[in-house]
Amino acid sequence: MKILQWIRRPANLVGFLIVCGFLALLVYLLLSSRGEVLRLSPRDVPSAGTRSPEWEEWYGIYFQGKKIGYASESRKPIPDGYRYHDATRLWLNVSGKEVQAVSTIEALTNRELVLQSFAFELESEQSKISVDGTLKGSRLVLGVDVAGERTEQEIEVKEPPVLGPMMRDHFFSDPDVELEVGKSYSIPFLDPSFLASGELQQFLQNAELQIEVLGIEELKVGEEMVSLYRLKESFKEIEAISWVTPDGRMVKEFSPAGFVIIRETREQAQEEDTKSGPLPDIITALAVPAHGTIRNPRETDYLKAHLQDAVLDGFDIAGHRQTLRGREVEVRKENLEEMTSYVIPWSPAVSGGDELKEYLKSTLFIPLEKGILAEKAVDASGGHDDSLKAARSIMSWVYSFLEKEPTFSIPNALQILEEQKGDCNEHALLFTALARAVGLPARTVAGVVYMEDRFFYHAWAEVYVGSGEDGWVSVDPTFGQFPADATHIRFLSGGLDRQLEIARFVNFLKVEILETE
Repeated sequence: MKILQWIRRPANLVGFLIVCGFLALLVYLLLSSRGEVLRLSPRDVPSAGTRSPEWEEWYGIYFQGKKIGYASESRKPIPDGYRYHDATRLWLNVSGKEVQAVSTIEALTNRELVLQSFAFELESEQSKISVDGTLKGSRLVLGVDVAGERTEQEIEVKEPPVLGPMMRDHFFSDPDVELEVGKSYSIPFLDPSFLASGELQQFLQNAELQIEVLGIEELKVGEEMVSLYRLKESFKEIEAISWVTPDGRMVKEFSPAGFVIIRETREQAQEEDTKSGPLPDIITALAVPAHGTIRNPRETDYLKAHLQDAVLDGFDIAGHRQTLRGREVEVRKENLEEMTSYVIPWSPAVSGGDELKEYLKSTLFIPLEKGILAEKAVDASGGHDDSLKAARSIMSWVYSFLEKEPTFSIPNALQILEEQKGDCNEHALLFTALARAVGLPARTVAGVVYMEDRFFYHAWAEVYVGSGEDGWVSVDPTFGQFPADATHIRFLSGGLDRQLEIARFVNFLKVEILETE
């Protein structure tokens, strides 16, 4: 499974990779081996520079010391403003298969660096998605093109947002910002890939990039010692550490999960690493260590485990079939015999209250208004009007319909139907879309699942089938499970915008298995 939160910095690159099933260890020496880092006194503030109106930067992207891609950023003057361009190319080893993707962002601003319009595109072997936006006063007009379909939406914004390639220019050129060690600053931030969120208005109102000045250091770049700001950049509580010159040129950046970006020449950045052996398997590298074993994980009805080291605040661990006491979580697989189904489509008169309407909504990536989803949903449900039978039938249909294959895309229900393949994120999203299309409240969830003596990051779904406990059932269409076994530990419930948060415990979480049945 994966989330492509494409801000093109490691913290958010991890956001994409991890909920594909990824974890790694970043060794700080990986940075310092390329340049000596010396702590300076806070009083030795580097003098501010003036960045040229036209510039271009290139970066190599590394994971565990192995190059996995490169990126470039540039700015060029245009009449009445600037054109920013950002391009990233990645190649990854996912369970022995090399997957590649290219993303681009182009943003137009006025001379004061206020966003006027942007265009974002992500293309991989499996899919292509385009997002564009135009700022008209306080309204952001958005368009999404995917699987041959275009969706448009207007959103009210408090102030013009900032996109990745213009972020540091915006921050370092702000006359109202006087950088001080220990101070934090906020920037209204927009990542086009977050348009998968159904609640865009609420998301944009709370989408801020936090920048904290951690210190002032000197870094050896080539043969020259350069005074730099060391910054912590946080978005949705996902963090990256960067070293930046006084005029906003990023020299290095890393995330705790093992992803590093280093400024290089164009030739160095585009050169592939052919000397240090094969690419590391991302999924294996980012697995969650487990203490203890589970002999028959797919048949497990009960799990008690201790969640070690990671910060657990803000996650959806407690609730539904899970209980949390301190750091101990218990998971009990649902007993379908204790549930009473209803005749679909669901209505507030059934049970569950009005809050279940949220899980029947159409979104940009679950476009229920498209007839093909309703048509396929009828086939998938087998014509059943009983909620329990319909949900089980849809799970089996998705399990059989989709070829199991790692993908590198932002999942969209229409494109999944067209491509007929995907990993766990595609399975979970398609199940959720088809369930909603027949009137079954459904949602995607993210967490970890036990396989091969470790836990792996994973996505599955939950569907409301009626009374009994709380009426929800966990469904894993990737494994063909209804309900899902108890080794599925949920951390988050909701759309792609929320799933990025799981990156907060990458490289920290460990699971001790205490008891199973």
